[in-house]
Amino acid sequence: MNANRYLRDRLAATRNQVCDPSCVVESRLALLADLLDGWSPNGPDQFAYDMLAALGWLQRTDLRLLTKLDPDGLAAAGRAYAGAHGKELAERALAVPDPQAWLDEAKDLRASYEDLMEPVERAELAHRLINELDDAELVLLEAMRLGMQDELLESVLERCRAWLCDNADAFLAAGVFVQATGLGLRADLDTVDPDLGRTAEKFAHILDALEDMESALEPDRLGPLSP
Repeated sequence: MNANRYLRDRLAATRNQVCDPSCVVESRLALLADLLDGWSPNGPDQFAYDMLAALGWLQRTDLRLLTKLDPDGLAAAGRAYAGAHGKELAERALAVPDPQAWLDEAKDLRASYEDLMEPVERAELAHRLINELDDAELVLLEAMRLGMQDELLESVLERCRAWLCDNADAFLAAGVFVQATGLGLRADLDTVDPDLGRTAEKFAHILDALEDMESALEPDRLGPLSP
């Protein structure tokens, strides 16, 4: 096992350098740039939610990668903005998550492997659901650090985390995205910030499921084929 729990170089997509963590980091930086410019078409609550989610997400990023991709200091500017508007951002952001709806859709994703859902559609759904849960966890943590509590949201998100842990293989369709995200995470995240590290546990669970799947499909484990 690698010292970095988010780096799984035995996985084919990682081993063959298909996964590029720069893409997912640049996507978050682009979102943050838009938010700092005041561009958010979905209202002030969604603005606050996206702002706190982006800041939490970037705080988990490998420092060398973030320094390389953020020469203009967008992450620092976002932190300064949150410092000046923290209470309002937290209050508005906490109105957005709907973890019960997430659970319902996640169960639909689980069932889709028995249905005739197109693989691309399944991959898009898995990708969206991972991001939605991740953003909700990050927003809750950021809000708590800004002095806002939401015990009901925390309780239902705990159910979502547990469901994903037990059903990590439902998200295999988004495996390349999960590997790319993992490659961009700080290897020491659990040590330097355990609470923030807990928001990344979902990626480790899905990476475990990916390794199990690829291991089960290795030719020497399939046994000889009958003539």
